[in-house]
Amino acid sequence: MLLESFALKFKNRKAYQQLQDCKTDGTITMHLLNLTTKRYTKWKNKCKTLKNDLLLADIQLDNKWGKWKTRTRNSEQLINNLNQQIFVLQNNIANMATLQDVMSSLSPLIAQIPQYIGQEPPDEYYNKVVQVFAYGHARSCWI
Repeated sequence: MLLESFALKFKNRKAYQQLQDCKTDGTITMHLLNLTTKRYTKWKNKCKTLKNDLLLADIQLDNKWGKWKTRTRNSEQLINNLNQQIFVLQNNIANMATLQDVMSSLSPLIAQIPQYIGQEPPDEYYNKVVQVFAYGHARSCWI
């Protein structure tokens, strides 16, 4: 009976130790599971953040591209408008004075200016010539 009692206590101790080992293993397993779950959650949130950052960067790039594209189109339209105005001015001969008309108006005025021989200050002579050409410019705009 003593031997049986000792064997029973030994078995109980062994079973108790195994139970404690299982509880410890279960605790360790739960701890590892919790760590893994937390790491997965952090990784998932980080991926969401990176995805949102990428989306925001893409939207900002689209906005900059749109502004650049609009600016370029505005510049192209301005160039086209200016080219059309130049074309209209070049082909609007009916309203412009011809060179012959301007020269025939300026010839008598230019003929009245004597050759410069140094008797008057150069500024006065220059002003006379400029006045004749200013009249010619005004005349070409009137015709």
